[in-house]
Amino acid sequence: MGKSQKHSTWLFVCLLLLYISILYSNTFHVPFMLDDQVGIAGRSNLHLSEITIKNIVDTFFIPEENSKKLYRPLSCLSLALNYYIGKFNVRGYHVVNLMIHAISAIFLFKTLILILGLKKFSLKETEINCIAGLATILWAAHPIQTQAVTYIIQRMASLAAMFYLIGLWFYLKFRCSENFTNRKYFLVFSILFFSCAVLSKENAVLFPLGILFIELFFFDGYKKIQVHPVLFAFIACILLIVPLIFFFHTTSIEKILSAYDHRPFTLKQRLLTEPRILFFYIGQLLYPIPGKFSLSHSFVFSNSLFSPVTTALSIAGIGTLLGVALWKGKKYPLIGFPIIFYFSHHLIESTLIPLELAFEHRNYIPSFFLFLPLSHGMFKLLIYYQKNKKSLYYFLFFFITLIVFILGLATHMRNKDWQTVESLWTQAAKTAPNQIRPYAQLGWYFTEKTHFNPQKAYSYFKYALDKEISYNVFEKALLWLNIAKIFQHNNNDEEIKKSLINALDLITLEITKKPVLIEKQVTRHYMADINYYIANVFFDLDNTEKALSYIENALSLKKGSVYLNTKARFLIHTGQYDDALEILNISLNEDPDNWNTFFLLGKTFTSLNKYSKGLWFYHQAIKKTEIKKIQRSEIYLYIAENFYNAKKSTSGDRFLKKFISLNTIDQTINFINSYQGKRRKKLPIDHSEFIFIKLHREISSILNKTDNTL
Repeated sequence: MGKSQKHSTWLFVCLLLLYISILYSNTFHVPFMLDDQVGIAGRSNLHLSEITIKNIVDTFFIPEENSKKLYRPLSCLSLALNYYIGKFNVRGYHVVNLMIHAISAIFLFKTLILILGLKKFSLKETEINCIAGLATILWAAHPIQTQAVTYIIQRMASLAAMFYLIGLWFYLKFRCSENFTNRKYFLVFSILFFSCAVLSKENAVLFPLGILFIELFFFDGYKKIQVHPVLFAFIACILLIVPLIFFFHTTSIEKILSAYDHRPFTLKQRLLTEPRILFFYIGQLLYPIPGKFSLSHSFVFSNSLFSPVTTALSIAGIGTLLGVALWKGKKYPLIGFPIIFYFSHHLIESTLIPLELAFEHRNYIPSFFLFLPLSHGMFKLLIYYQKNKKSLYYFLFFFITLIVFILGLATHMRNKDWQTVESLWTQAAKTAPNQIRPYAQLGWYFTEKTHFNPQKAYSYFKYALDKEISYNVFEKALLWLNIAKIFQHNNNDEEIKKSLINALDLITLEITKKPVLIEKQVTRHYMADINYYIANVFFDLDNTEKALSYIENALSLKKGSVYLNTKARFLIHTGQYDDALEILNISLNEDPDNWNTFFLLGKTFTSLNKYSKGLWFYHQAIKKTEIKKIQRSEIYLYIAENFYNAKKSTSGDRFLKKFISLNTIDQTINFINSYQGKRRKKLPIDHSEFIFIKLHREISSILNKTDNTL
């Protein structure tokens, strides 16, 4: 490559990076969305406070029942390092995501240069750079990639893709290099980056398949099949078996099939529907208008080859494309290879595994080479018209420039949808108006503290009840659970009870249809949570007997200190202190760091007139809250009550004032009103009337000094 050629290549790379940066310049404040909350904010092992070998290794695993599971260690480590540098400041996460996308684009460009530079294509360096450059821009600037770049948790997809591309580039360097020493190192680096890709996300295990197709289409694989058919077949089988071994090592057919139990579609329906979805993706890739992109898409499940008829047409279409690609691949490798690569790299996420039916980020790796034939064709036309018809040459040049501009504009506009949870799901509701999920997410958005609007939340939840489930058979049950929480804000106990019982009835109905669901951990968790909420409602309605029966139901489905402590709270309320102590001891063994367990033990011993023991547990509860940086000022009020009951008024007054000092006057007044009003039992444990009299007098004294009245 000459000096001027190198300069033009570097200039293109700089312009490409600038263009990508402009397209994603409006994403740096996009908040955590959906799985970001669970996968980043909710994963304490990713919250690195200091870099040690133990802390780094801990990021590689996710907790399962009585064990840990290795989970995408390189992706998780990168997220943990983001947290270490900037905690929950989303800007840092987005900067890294954008850097990964930019590096992927650079290595796609470099990979395409190596492919187009093969002798069989007889292209000049300028032609190679232009074709590779246009194909790279069309891929990197496409709005379908926003889900892998702007959605923070999908770094797992983009990081795997980046390592995949680097590994592919090293493999091509290995195949093109004539220096034996270099070839050896290039192959080692290819294997190394392949390993990094798999450790970022499992779908990169298809890398050997990519290598197989590289060999087949670009290194005379067709001839080798004819000369050494048995050897080539053996190598092909090995390369195909590698991903299968990995796949079945990490899971099992039984586990895969059982995961369909909570999906609204069967394995058969998924396998029949996915070909239609693949053509839907191709439509998005070739006709990228912003309104077509969404987190939710509505698809009628395919029940047979002709229900709907597009199922058979899609399967036939894929078969035809693959057949033509293999048949004409020797003559037209720049067409055959992208087609085979695209469909083959959907094998993991668009076949057996019971994932949700459609997600746009699944196209990030498969679409690497899809724009290569388009770019090659356009450039060939440019050369032809440059020689034969200048007017059409200028028109085509303008047209290509316009496509690149419109593509970038579509990406920038799609990124505007990602600005807030509301804007993202509002767009999703337009794209999939008959699905529950967008409306449920909008309702959930308005239950959060910063956007709290119970009326809006309730209207979205109620509207969603008439829509279709798409990803989980319990979607409507969860809607009723969320509606119950809205009524909880309005203190409407009867409506809370009705909503929760509706939720429980819907889950029971699904279990009746599919009895195996009751054995599923997720089902048991849902049912346990709903029983837990119903128990609290009956307790608020002064029906402790019913409350205890529902909390027993919850405990029979799922053990945990939250449920155990709730049962203990009910028992303390009814004066069953010995039974409460027995439950709290079990809870303490399960979770020795739960402040609430110590608090309830303090209350129990205080109620048994064992004041010293009660004080010790109260103080332990305070220590636990301080460690976890939780403020529970009401514990000081219970300590004050303990001292008053023990006839130690001076100490009681001191802790009463401590409680008041940790709250504003308005907060303290609201606290008094809450305890003495309808919501009294919603707080941990009732106080005696004496403590309210003391608290009222103290607040009145403070207000009188400031010329206010209570």
